[in-house]
Amino acid sequence: MDERIKLLAELLVGAGVEHGFGVTGSGSSLALITELERLGVRYYPASHETSSAIMAGAVCRVTKRLSVSISIRGPGLASMLPGIVHNHFENNPALSISEAFGHAVPSYRMHKRLDHAGLLSSVIKGMISINEIEQGLSSLLHTAGSEVPGPVHLDLGVKDTQGSGPMPSRPYDASPPRQVAEEAFQRMRKAERPILVAGSLALRRGWGRELATLDIPVFTTVAGKGVLGEGLRNSAGVFTGDGKELAPEAHLFAEADLIIGMGLRNTEVLSPTSFGKPVILIDEVNGQLSDGFQADLLLTYSDPGVASDILDILKNKRWGLERLDFLRRRVQEGLLKAAWLPSICFNILNDLHFPYALVLDSGSFCTIGEHLWKAGPDRLFLGASNGRYMGVAIPSAVGAAIGKPGFPVFCVVGDGGMQAYPSEIKLAVHERLPVCFVLMTDGRYGSVACAQQGKAMSRRAVSVFQPSWWKPVEAMGCEARAVDSEGSFMAAVHAWDRKHPLFIEAGFDPESYANMTKGLR
Repeated sequence: MDERIKLLAELLVGAGVEHGFGVTGSGSSLALITELERLGVRYYPASHETSSAIMAGAVCRVTKRLSVSISIRGPGLASMLPGIVHNHFENNPALSISEAFGHAVPSYRMHKRLDHAGLLSSVIKGMISINEIEQGLSSLLHTAGSEVPGPVHLDLGVKDTQGSGPMPSRPYDASPPRQVAEEAFQRMRKAERPILVAGSLALRRGWGRELATLDIPVFTTVAGKGVLGEGLRNSAGVFTGDGKELAPEAHLFAEADLIIGMGLRNTEVLSPTSFGKPVILIDEVNGQLSDGFQADLLLTYSDPGVASDILDILKNKRWGLERLDFLRRRVQEGLLKAAWLPSICFNILNDLHFPYALVLDSGSFCTIGEHLWKAGPDRLFLGASNGRYMGVAIPSAVGAAIGKPGFPVFCVVGDGGMQAYPSEIKLAVHERLPVCFVLMTDGRYGSVACAQQGKAMSRRAVSVFQPSWWKPVEAMGCEARAVDSEGSFMAAVHAWDRKHPLFIEAGFDPESYANMTKGLR
C-alpha cells in the first residue's frame, strides 16, 4: 500500500495538484497527505469534510487546476458528500479521495462499511480504486474536465475487480449535420432582433472578448456570470427564467425575433420554459440539457470554429441597446430606492476600484446581488448558482482565497448559510487570507419568509435563534464589527486592509428585507 500511496501522490502532483483539503484518518488518508506534503502540496485541514470538497471545487474554479479533498471511509465520505454534490451542480471537476475497504477485508467487517459507489453514482462522473491509478487516473481526470465538467472519486482500498470508471455520459454528436448548421446560420443572418444567452460554457471556452464586441443584448446564466463585463453596454445581466416585471428578461425577450442560446442548459436556470419566440440552442453536448426550452434547432458541435462563426454573424447585428440601457437603469433605481438593504451594500462593492472576487451564498440577498452586482474579467463570481446550496459560501471563499493568493474575496452569506460551516473562518484567520465575510442578517430564513408572506405560517420554522455572529467570530481571532447603515458599511469596507480576514455583520429590518425582491423574481 505504501508504494501505491507514493505513486498516487506523484501522479497527482504530475497532474497539477498544488492544494489538498480534508479531515484525515490515521491510515491511508494520513499517509497520502504526508506524501503530498513531501512533494510540495499544501494541505489544509478543514473543520468538516463537506467544506473540504467545496474548497477543492473553488480552487478548481478559480485556477483551472485540479484540487483534491481527502477523507476516511464510510461516514467520512458520507460527510463529504454534500460538498461533492455542490461540485456536481456547479460543474467543478474536483477529485475526492477516501479511505476504503479493499477486497481482502472480509465482508463481516462492518465497522464504517458503506457502499461508496452506490452513494456517489448519481453525482460523480467516474470512480476508480488505487490499484487502477497507473492506467486509470489520467482517464478519470480527463473525464472530470470534459463537458459537462464534474467531480470524480478515488477509493484508497485495493479492489480485485475494475472500478466503475467513467459514468455513462449523455449522447454526444461529434459532427452536427451540415443541414442543421446551415439552417441555424441562415436564421441568424435573417434575424433583425436577436438575443444571445450564454451559459457557463462561455466561461470555460473564453468567449468573453468576442461577446463584448456584440451590439445586441447579451444575457448570461448565473453560472456564466462574469464572462461578459456587466458594466458593458450590451450586458443584459443574468437570465434565470423566472424574471418578473423589474428584470430585463421580462421585457427584452418579448421584443426579440430570435433567441440564441450558447451553452444554455436547463441545469443553469430556475425555470426552463418556452420563450414564445424562435429558439436556436448551440452546445457541445446533446441530450436532456436542452429540454424545456422548446428549441426550434439544436446544433451540437465539436469544432470550436462553429462558435466563432456564430459570433461573427452576430457582430453584424445592431438593436436593443438603448432599450437595454433604460431597463438596466430601471433595475438600479428600483433596488436602490430603500435607505438600508443589501442592495446598498452591493452598490458600494460595485464602486470599489480594485480587482476582487465575490462569493454569494443562497438567499434573498443572493437574488439582489446576482442582478445588481457587476461581475467582469477582474471581478470573479462564485456561488451556488445551479444547486442553490445554502452554506457553501464560507468554504468557497476560503478555497478561492487559497487558490489565488493575495486576491481579495468578499463572501456574502445569510442567516441560514452562516450556521453551516462557520468554523472554517478559523482557517482563514490562521492562513491570513484576504477574505471579507459579510453576514446579511434579518434574523430569519428570509427567502422562505418572503415566499410565504401573507400566509399563515410557522414563525419558528423561519426564525433564526440568536442570529448575531460578530462576537463569536471575533473570539476566533477575526476582526469583526456590526454595521446598520450605508455609511458604517462603507467605512468598514474601506478600512479593510485586504491582507487579513474581516467579518462585517449587516443587520436589516425583517419586513423590508422580505419585500426587497418583489418585482425581480
